[in-house]
Amino acid sequence: MKQIIIFAAALSLFGCSSLVLQPADFSWPVESVLKSDAVGMVAENRFAVSFSITELVLRERGESQSAAGVTVRVIRDREGYYYVTAPQFKNVYVFTAVDGTMKQCRKIEIGETEMTDPKFNQRDAFIELVNGPAKLALTKDGILEGGNQ
Repeated sequence: MKQIIIFAAALSLFGCSSLVLQPADFSWPVESVLKSDAVGMVAENRFAVSFSITELVLRERGESQSAAGVTVRVIRDREGYYYVTAPQFKNVYVFTAVDGTMKQCRKIEIGETEMTDPKFNQRDAFIELVNGPAKLALTKDGILEGGNQ
């Protein structure tokens, strides 16, 4: 019995310590352009991620729109946040992976009108959103001050 107590105490002291590996870079070198399937799922096999865009499409385009066949653009920044948008969206959504879900961290309002052809680029300190001639510098916290390029 005494040995079990000593073993349990040792585990609590040493077995639960957390290991931090740093620095770490979670960024994707380029955006992924993903077309949803018949049930609104998108998948990026290179980076082993898949998620449903059904609620996102409903929020942006309204209840009458189906998520089937929608093409979204996704990129991941250095900190591991996912940026998602699509043509006809007015916003960029920032997500983080939490317990097997994609949890929204922020909705970045881009403008009054829908984007026609948004594209993402990976930059050192931010994600660049290009929509026609407009370029914005985005972070998980929103548009960078002076982020119009």
